[in-house]
Amino acid sequence: MRLSDDRKEEIEYIAGSILQDVFNSEIKVPIDLVRILQANELKLTMGDFGGNTSIAGAFQRSEKTIAIASNMPYQRSVFTIAHELGHFFLHRDYNYEIFYRRDADLIDIDKLNPIETEANHFAACLLMPREPLNYYWRLINNVDGMANYFRVSKSAMYWRTKNLKLETVK
Repeated sequence: MRLSDDRKEEIEYIAGSILQDVFNSEIKVPIDLVRILQANELKLTMGDFGGNTSIAGAFQRSEKTIAIASNMPYQRSVFTIAHELGHFFLHRDYNYEIFYRRDADLIDIDKLNPIETEANHFAACLLMPREPLNYYWRLINNVDGMANYFRVSKSAMYWRTKNLKLETVK
């Protein structure tokens, strides 16, 4: 599902506010998600979801726990944690006890689900905040280098720079 420009900006603002609160206006990349988890008294666990390989992560509201699959590469794990933080911050009013994030190969299934789209956008905004991204883009100016610097996947960086309409200098 495609988000409206207003909803994208609202999510960007929420992610930015969280970063400001946790890091006291000194936002450094890569983003330290452990500090965000600790500031919000959230637990992080790793596991295999009872052998269900289609699940990459989950947020359980009552336990204030984010769980991620233990077999994912670092960049995927980080995005999944940030995605689940999106559910924590954006979807407090939803009547769900547990939110699940599917494996990357099954993400197309979630395209029609607005809460998953919002959580993905939140993760991108949290891990690749607009101002630091714009600053480093002027210096590095390529997706691979930026992905390495921000410690996210090339795919995540590609979509974030595309959504912010950043272009590579030729």
